[in-house]
Amino acid sequence: MTRHTTAAVLVASGFAVCVPGAGAQGQCIPYQLDKRLEAYVAQVPFEWTDADALITHTQHLTPDDDATKYRLLASAWTDINGVGGCSDRDYHGQPSALATGSGVLARRGDSDDSDLIFTAGHVLRHFQTHAQECNDAPGSVAVIFGFGNFSPDQWQLTCEPGTLNCWILVNKDDVYYCVQQWDGCNTTSCPFDTDWGVGRLDRSVKGRIPMPIKRNPLPLPGPDVTIVGHPNSIPMKVEQVQLPSPGPTGDYNATGHVLLHSSGSMVIDDVAGEVIGTVIAGNHQIDFACDPPPDADACYREDFAGPNGALAVPSYLAAPYIP
Repeated sequence: MTRHTTAAVLVASGFAVCVPGAGAQGQCIPYQLDKRLEAYVAQVPFEWTDADALITHTQHLTPDDDATKYRLLASAWTDINGVGGCSDRDYHGQPSALATGSGVLARRGDSDDSDLIFTAGHVLRHFQTHAQECNDAPGSVAVIFGFGNFSPDQWQLTCEPGTLNCWILVNKDDVYYCVQQWDGCNTTSCPFDTDWGVGRLDRSVKGRIPMPIKRNPLPLPGPDVTIVGHPNSIPMKVEQVQLPSPGPTGDYNATGHVLLHSSGSMVIDDVAGEVIGTVIAGNHQIDFACDPPPDADACYREDFAGPNGALAVPSYLAAPYIP
């Protein structure tokens, strides 16, 4: 299974490097609909979205005038890697939080409560030093539940007049802090088969249903899987995709949409209803598109025509740290 199968590779973290496709020479391609869905539209079990979390740094949260809420730094999502996105693209203008990735509340045995988050290893490591942030600075990483559109126009972006200081409001009760972590990294980087992470939170998560984690390489997951997470750190998106060639070892290659900060998104076996892995990177091309009505200016859109859009590390590698 090849990890570099298309014209560009987008690593699903803050280290993305994208290469424009043919559109860079002035051509453009028709806009295509994004197959990701809002939580209130997706026909999936409630617990699959209930257990989803956004992972960010505590420094991006500040107290609000309402003592029950925090302000989370955010901006309107309008571009990809600094180049304007199509104005009629799906989710254009939704709030993009200043975050590092996604995670899922992992079930502890048969308990209905859990204080463990399962994610990609690099999401919990400092993007420059690669230090284990939850261990080196307990409480510096925040885990936020409930950042999903469960009804239209749920999140309002507020900005200070004349500044770029913008935020969305999140409930303090939905914010937890990572105080300990385990991951497969043992150097300053995360090779594929070590890029899993488990974080222990400062308290058990009450009122949410933790997801079961697949603990063994066999039996193989079925072809139908669902990805839940926060591409570009916008409100939670749900996409039902395919695993064309799952294997007992190595990465799972799926047909999903993966963008910056999709890392840590849960990958769920639709039949078994358990998390089989966590997204760590993506294979697809980014092209210019015509922004209808056609005009002389091309904008960016993602071209997910490649057969293997999402790369995920299997959850059974992290299972020993989820009792």
